[in-house]
Amino acid sequence: MNCRKATAVTIMVLLALAHAAHAAIVDAMAEGSYIVNAGETNLLDICSWSGGGTLTKAGDGVAVLCTTNAAVGPDSLIVSAGTLKLAAPGTTNRFWRVTFKRSVRTADGATGAFRSLVICPFRLFTRDHRVADYSASPAWSYSSTITDAAMLPEKKVICSRSDFHSPASSESDSLVNITAGEVGTVRPWNPTVLFSANPDNACVFDSEPYPVNGDSSTWVVMTFRIPENGREVAGYDLWARRYSSYLYHPRDWTLETSPDGTHWALVDSQTNQRATDNGGTGNGRWYHWGGNSSAANDNANPYRIVAYRMGGGIPDSAEVKVMAGATLDASLVSGGQMVSRLTIDCTAGGGTLRGVALAANGTLNLVNIPAGTKLSDYVVPISFAAVANTVNANSWAVLVNGVSSNINVVWKDGGFYLPASATIMYIR
Repeated sequence: MNCRKATAVTIMVLLALAHAAHAAIVDAMAEGSYIVNAGETNLLDICSWSGGGTLTKAGDGVAVLCTTNAAVGPDSLIVSAGTLKLAAPGTTNRFWRVTFKRSVRTADGATGAFRSLVICPFRLFTRDHRVADYSASPAWSYSSTITDAAMLPEKKVICSRSDFHSPASSESDSLVNITAGEVGTVRPWNPTVLFSANPDNACVFDSEPYPVNGDSSTWVVMTFRIPENGREVAGYDLWARRYSSYLYHPRDWTLETSPDGTHWALVDSQTNQRATDNGGTGNGRWYHWGGNSSAANDNANPYRIVAYRMGGGIPDSAEVKVMAGATLDASLVSGGQMVSRLTIDCTAGGGTLRGVALAANGTLNLVNIPAGTKLSDYVVPISFAAVANTVNANSWAVLVNGVSSNINVVWKDGGFYLPASATIMYIR
């Protein structure tokens, strides 16, 4: 069940998360029982799950269970309500857009001059904190002529504003004061500094005033396309170069992504941010939790983004139980989620399994069978959608309340069926 390259499906996935209220990321890092919070839309990352235990999806709504190693996960998976999707964390979209809406200066209520915005390296990271945007040579380039993001070549960036301070060629290697009277000095460049490995480089927007709250024409929007060989993206980082008491650092911003440069989905939004110290140097600050590194290093702890992609899954050997009205959706698992142990509550009924594949020689455990039930010509109360390897149903063993039986099972009319030759059982 290897991950496939993201397709147009990715944008539908991201939009579903981006528009959900209070989308949150939940980590389940150790083995043992874990219950997904009821009534929330969660991205449940079990990539570091050590194996074993039971994971239960409780409550209405959708939860997304993400892992990069389908061989590691819970021994038992229960979907008692709502929908549990299986996927991999992050996204392989190539187009990205970051919108800076306010600087720290405006948050302090300052008026008049020196309301600029200073942006230094902005980097995309994998979930294991490797740089994902591949900023090595050839270098990134800025375009003042391209306006349609869908037309962007690889490693090209466009900007909604042209009031960034770009020095003359004779100044390019020296520190340049942006505006007379400012305390600090920076090495200003065009928007390609977003991918610079040198945090001394900064893109400075110094038109006045900057920005006006609620006026989108004053926002800075940077749109770019990472190379096709870029890694999956699970987070990002942002450096803010110090000058004039940090008042020009970004304060509010959003991050969006797209598979085609046309259809965009929000993956993160930050407000009222203040960068943390970077080693006490006073020269620059990182916007991220923890970490103390330069822009070129891979060990920073970036902001997480709410996104998932093709891939993921749970161990083939995991016991699966989906209650009535609930859904296990494995349609994003490459090749389908293999199921070898399935437990059905025959009184309440089972839910729906989507995008699964039946393993050979699996077990079907029928529990809580109503009194007087005749297990002959019996339709097992479970629904399937987009199921594969249905011929393997003939090799499955049937358990009754966990006890082996001599009942046969076949695949008929889109589900499990116990034919007339089955043993007749009456539960008293």
